[in-house]
Amino acid sequence: MKEDSYHKTMFKMLKIAIIVGLIVYSLFFILQSYLLVTYPFPVAYGEGIVLNQADLLAQGKSIYQDIHIYPYIVSNYPPLFPFLNSIFIKLFGISFIPGRLITFLATLFSALLIYIISKKSNQAEDKNRPGAFLAAGLFIASPYIYNYFPIARVDVLAFLFSLAGLYFIYRFENSRIVFSAVIFFILALYTKQSFIAAPAAAVVYLLSKDYKKALIFVCLLIGLYLIIFFFINHFTHGQFFLHNYIYNINTFSLHQLIKMYIRTLQIHSIIIGLTFFWIIYRPKQNHLFIYYFILSGIVALSAGKVGSNYNYFCEFIGAGAIIIGSVLNKLEKEKFIIYSLLLIQLIIFFHIPYLTGYTRKRLSQRQMRILSDVIKHSPEPILSEDAGLLVLNNKEVLFQPFIFTQLSNQRIWKQNDFLQDIRERKFSKIILTFDLNKTIDRTRLTEAMAEMIKDNYILQQRIGDYYIYRPINRVEKNL
Repeated sequence: MKEDSYHKTMFKMLKIAIIVGLIVYSLFFILQSYLLVTYPFPVAYGEGIVLNQADLLAQGKSIYQDIHIYPYIVSNYPPLFPFLNSIFIKLFGISFIPGRLITFLATLFSALLIYIISKKSNQAEDKNRPGAFLAAGLFIASPYIYNYFPIARVDVLAFLFSLAGLYFIYRFENSRIVFSAVIFFILALYTKQSFIAAPAAAVVYLLSKDYKKALIFVCLLIGLYLIIFFFINHFTHGQFFLHNYIYNINTFSLHQLIKMYIRTLQIHSIIIGLTFFWIIYRPKQNHLFIYYFILSGIVALSAGKVGSNYNYFCEFIGAGAIIIGSVLNKLEKEKFIIYSLLLIQLIIFFHIPYLTGYTRKRLSQRQMRILSDVIKHSPEPILSEDAGLLVLNNKEVLFQPFIFTQLSNQRIWKQNDFLQDIRERKFSKIILTFDLNKTIDRTRLTEAMAEMIKDNYILQQRIGDYYIYRPINRVEKNL
C-alpha cells in the first residue's frame, strides 16, 4: 500500500512538473512573439522578401516577373501568404507586423487543432484531455517553433491549413463532408508548394478505407489545383511556374541534410522515439497521422536544398506530437515511463527569452535605425542584401543576392548586365552582411560579383552586422 501511495505521489509530481514546463514554454513563446511582432525591423533574411512581395501586390503589380530584366527578384512561393499581408499593407502601410501576426496566430490555431485532433482520437474524449494538452504543449515548446515561427514565414500557415484538411478527413471520413478537406489542402499548397505530406497521407488513408472515395478525392484535389495553377500561370505569362518550380531548385547539400536531421533527432529525440515506438508496437494500426508522420519525414528531405532551414521540420514535429497525444491514454502501464521521458524532452528543449533566439535589443534597434536612416537619405538605386530595409524606406528592391547567385551558378540567369552596372557604379550604396576584404559568402555573391564590387566600391562604414559600400571616385581608383 505504501509503495502504491509513493508511486501515485511521484506520478502526480511528474505530471505537475510537465504541466508547469509546458505552460512556461508557452508563455515564453507568447513573450517572444510579442517582442518580434512589435520589433520594427527585419530579423530574418526571408522577411524582407515577403514584405517586398506584399508591397508589390498592394500596388497591383505582379510578384512573378521576368528575371532577365530589372528588378532581379524571384518569388519562389505561391501568392497566398504575401497576398494576405498585402491587404493589411493597403490598409495600414508598410510594416512587418501583419506577417508576424499572421504567423503567430497560425501557430496558436495549429496548437489548438493539435489539441482537438488528439482529443477526438480517443472515444473517451474526457479521459484523453491530458494527452491532447501534452500534444499541443509539446508542439509550442519545441525550440524550432519558438525560434522560427514568430517570424513572417509561410510554413506555419501552410501547416495550419494542412492540419485543418486532415481534421476533416479524420472527423468526417464516412460523410461527403470529407471532400471539404480538399479546400484546405489547396490553401496549404498555395501557401507553400512543398506541403504535399498531408494530402498524400489523406489519399493513402482513404485508399485503405474506400477506394472509390479516394479516387474522387484525388480527382477533386488535382483538378482544383490545376485550375488555379493554369489561371495564375496564364495571367503571369508563364512566370508563376518558372518562379515556383524552376528557379526554386537550389543546389542540394547532403551534408546540410544530414546535419539538420541529426540536430532534429537530438532536440526532439523523445517525441520522435516515442512515435516510432508506437508505430512498431502497433504495426497494423491504420492511423491517418502515422501516414502523415512518415510522409512529412520524407518531405523534410528537401531541407538539404541550400538556403533551407529547420522550419522544414514543423510538420514532422507536429505529426509526432499528435500521435503521442492520441495514444497516451492507450498505454496505461507505460504512463510513468512515458511521462518521465517527456519531462526529459522538456529539459532537452531548454530555451528562454533574451538568452536564445531572436530578441529585441536596444543596441540592435539603435543600429538598425541608423542603417535605416542611411538608406532613407541615399539616392536610388541601392543594392541591399536585406530587402526589408529597402521596402521600409520606400526604395525599390532590385536584386536578391542569394537566389541570383544560385541561378547564376546553375546557368539559368546571366550576370553580365548586372556586372556591367556594378562596373559603371550605378548603385549609390551596396549593403552586405560580410566584409568583402576579409571573406566572400559564395552563397550570396558569385566570384565575379565580389571582385567587381571590390574593384569599384569601397567600404564606407560598418553598422552592426552590415557593411556599407560606396562607389570609388577617380582619385581612389588610381591609388
